[in-house]
Amino acid sequence: MKPPPRKSVSARKDRRQKARSAAARKERSVQSAQRRERADRGSRSARAERVREGIDAGLEVMTLRTIELPDGRRIQILTRPRPETMSELMGAAE
Repeated sequence: MKPPPRKSVSARKDRRQKARSAAARKERSVQSAQRRERADRGSRSARAERVREGIDAGLEVMTLRTIELPDGRRIQILTRPRPETMSELMGAAE
């Protein structure tokens, strides 16, 4: 009976390179998520301050949503945000 064929050096090298690139991709995605989170914290507090100023001025908070229909037409709809979202946002402003 013949022994199983040995894998070539290049096959082992390719496998190592793929493992390294997967680890590097994962590290990059973690780093970019951390950057987005840091940026989001700053913009979230600035947004909360603007919302607070608008409410104090007597304005109403609304969200503009765009829905695209299958035929390509777009409809824009104004909605009120959920109360939980507002309380979370206003809690960040304080």
